[in-house]
Amino acid sequence: MTPQNPFPESIEITFSSVSVNENIMADEITIICRGYIINEGNILVEQELHQFITQKYKENWLLGNVKELNGIFQIVVITPNEVVVINDRYGFYPLFYTEKSNRVIISQNFRKLCNGIHYNSDALTDMCDLGYVMGKETLLEGVNEFSPHAISRITRKKEKITVDESSYWQMQHLFGSGKIRTYEEQFVELWNTVIGNYTRFLKKNEGICYLPLSGGLDSRLLAYELDKKAIPMHLMSLGHSEENYDIKAALKVASLLKNKQGHFLQYNASQMFARVLSTPEHANRITCGYLSELFFYYFENIIDHTHFFMPGHSGDFLTGSHLRNRMRKWKSVDEVIDYILRFKSTRLAKQLNTEKLKERLTENISMDEGAINGFIRWDMENRQRRYIVRSCITEDRSDYLLLLPYFDNRLMDFFLSLPFELLLNQRLFVNCNLKYLYKDNPAMIQIERDRRKLRKIRNGYWAEYYPKAKGIIRDKMGLKQKRLDFWSTEVEWQKYIDFSQLSSVSGIDFDKFQLDQLNFSFLYNINQLNAEIETL
Repeated sequence: MTPQNPFPESIEITFSSVSVNENIMADEITIICRGYIINEGNILVEQELHQFITQKYKENWLLGNVKELNGIFQIVVITPNEVVVINDRYGFYPLFYTEKSNRVIISQNFRKLCNGIHYNSDALTDMCDLGYVMGKETLLEGVNEFSPHAISRITRKKEKITVDESSYWQMQHLFGSGKIRTYEEQFVELWNTVIGNYTRFLKKNEGICYLPLSGGLDSRLLAYELDKKAIPMHLMSLGHSEENYDIKAALKVASLLKNKQGHFLQYNASQMFARVLSTPEHANRITCGYLSELFFYYFENIIDHTHFFMPGHSGDFLTGSHLRNRMRKWKSVDEVIDYILRFKSTRLAKQLNTEKLKERLTENISMDEGAINGFIRWDMENRQRRYIVRSCITEDRSDYLLLLPYFDNRLMDFFLSLPFELLLNQRLFVNCNLKYLYKDNPAMIQIERDRRKLRKIRNGYWAEYYPKAKGIIRDKMGLKQKRLDFWSTEVEWQKYIDFSQLSSVSGIDFDKFQLDQLNFSFLYNINQLNAEIETL
């Protein structure tokens, strides 16, 4: 199976027509879709997906019931008078548009949209202070991205072209109540159903998986489940050095797997970063500083032997480690913003003017469902969407099918209804790993994660604060091990970033910052984007 990316280079809507790659649409209706949808336990891709969506559209079911669709997908319906874009709940696939000269142009390749366009100063603030751009905006003025969980219509009426979006789903934690054992049993049953859908699909198509392995909760469990079903895997682990916690854990997990085809270790260093420059640029360039090319060096070497890309990570969002006890005391958006500035921003944000960032955060945080839900929605739709979700999406990659079982709608809905205490510090997820999921392979439990073995979490509060207290004691006694930054000083940043040029573009004097004190992955992104624009 070799899935193909059916998306055209661009779609253009004018007063007189809708054109796709210069082919004028007449009276017909064209439906384009990518990704997959799970229907009655079956994963529908390619032709099956297209037939399913086409049938639902003909039955007038699709637009009114899109929230019922479970999967990772993007659907575009093109008619002579309008274009409708439908994104899944989390907006996995990037698709951009720009309005100019009484026309709207849509493309997944931002280079088709950015001629004569300058930097968006608000987005540049986001990129420097957070590492990604919030909301629909991008680094390019006038280029926007279609929103997650939305139906977007681009219509032509009376010589006026409009772009309207309507959300069909709202993320909201309900924080229910109930017996712990009941929730545990429900989760295990649900997990077995969800992973069963994916493993049946993989066995049916006799494919080999490419699976990034950190050794953490998510990737460990996914590798274990695929191994149980005798599904062959190529593994890749990313870290700072051989002493990195992720590398150590990944090596131990891989040693217990019977069906791994190979395990590639990738270290952050000048040699690795130099390879980033030789890879195709991707759609994240104008929305996020995360260099998702990191996942694809090894993949290029095994591309002819691998059919599916299956990242086992959810940024811990699904399992609750994004929650903190202090959030229960939040009463205003200012408290939410203060938390983001202190714990979810880049090091640059601590040294630059934060007033602009506060304004941007106020614009992007909704308090309609309370402070905690306001943070959760912001976190998923901005930070997690761009850092976690998009780390496995690159544009024009038609040679694999991306599968993301942790973002199954049923799993997400289950975790959105859990009591606060069961989410805190991944309490339910960790305990179910210990009690149920690894009962046939206890060796998986003994593998350390961040220097800690998996242990039953009896109280969410204690689980949150005990490791921190232990860390403070270790630090005062001089026992704390030094941990390298993700982008270590081994990378010769001066080779890749023209800081004088970047300073003139951003208005920020980077000369005053120490190279070994900052995270520069997103700065490289801006610098590289600037070089690309100048060549267009």
